[in-house]
Amino acid sequence: MNKMLGIALIVAITVSSTALFASGSGGSGGDAGGAGFYSNAYDKGKKIFMEQVVCESCPFGDAELDEQAVEKIKTALERNGAIGSNLSYNQRYSVNYYVKKRFKN
Repeated sequence: MNKMLGIALIVAITVSSTALFASGSGGSGGDAGGAGFYSNAYDKGKKIFMEQVVCESCPFGDAELDEQAVEKIKTALERNGAIGSNLSYNQRYSVNYYVKKRFKN
């Protein structure tokens, strides 16, 4: 009886630890795999894009996001651009990564 209880306990611990470690991290991401550095860059880029590029009072708030608008946004995101000059390198990278994945440019 004790041997069966021991085996059941080992199986329960193994199953629960596997589920715990398999849960992973990472957001929605636009990257295959959905986890790690790139999904984090995608999520951060999307947040910054929504808050500083296309919000209601933002420079591209009323723009229809077609190919021409995306090109203008990319120019504005450059280091010396209207939006990019107010962002850190990592923020610019994240937003550019998001735009590249989201709009397939």
